[in-house]
Amino acid sequence: MPVARLYDLLNAVLFAPSGGSGRLRQQLVDALAPAAGDRVLELGCGTGQVTERLLAAGARVVAVDALPEMLEGARRRAPEAEYVVGERVGIGRGALHVQPDGVVGFRLYVIAPAPVRSLPGIAPVAA
Repeated sequence: MPVARLYDLLNAVLFAPSGGSGRLRQQLVDALAPAAGDRVLELGCGTGQVTERLLAAGARVVAVDALPEMLEGARRRAPEAEYVVGERVGIGRGALHVQPDGVVGFRLYVIAPAPVRSLPGIAPVAA
């Protein structure tokens, strides 16, 4: 079974008791509340389940994952995003030259320079 498909299946099983991973991922997007046209950097995008929701909210998404196989699944789910294979990402003057309005990572700790809007209770810290 391809890794991306296995990932989606495993997430469905693990998050079933809490109402499903889709509901949790939507809560993440709702908490970020991207405005139409906001540029969002998504770290660890996996198969694009959050990416898809960010795009539906009107955000422009740069999605990053370390595994090309996961990005293949994400591209199928949300082809409008920009995808980057990588484990480390520079913001601003970094490798991607991205100055995001928001940074998200489903089940990740995010380190980002201010000013970046982040989820309630998670403050951006300088690298």
